[in-house]
Formats: sequence, C-alpha cells, structure tokens
Amino acid sequence: MNTLPLATVDAVRDHAKINVALPGDIVAAEKVIQDLAKAGISMDQVTKKLEEDGLKLFADSYDDLLKSLDQKKEALKATAR
Repeated sequence: MNTLPLATVDAVRDHAKINVALPGDIVAAEKVIQDLAKAGISMDQVTKKLEEDGLKLFADSYDDLLKSLDQKKEALKATAR
C-alpha cells in the first residue's frame, strides 16, 4: 500500500534531481536563508506551511485508501452471498 499522493510521485518524477547528500557549503546556505529573510520570506513559516500541507495530503490519501479498501471489502461480501 502506498499513501503517497500520486501528484507528489508525478512531481518528483518530472522535476526532482535526487542527490545522495546535501551540498556542503553551509556558509552559502546560511546566506541564502539570510537573503530570504531580508526579502520578507520566513523559512520557519515556509517550513510550517509545507509540513501542514504535507500532513493534510498524507491524511487525505490515507483516508482515500481506507475508503477504497472498505468499498472492496463490501463488494467482496456482496459477491460471496
């Protein structure tokens, strides 16, 4: 069973470049975060939003999976009668 939303799988397949390790330039990464903050972008808020959206998508996908399993169970019961 997979509860990963299909849209996420498709997006990764279409756009992601998977790296084995994160880039090691911590100074450059900190500068990017500082530049984002100067531009009014809070990484804390971005992270929180991504976590909330991700959890909702996971929960929705899980609920869909449970509904699908329940429908299949009921269909099997009906054919077994």
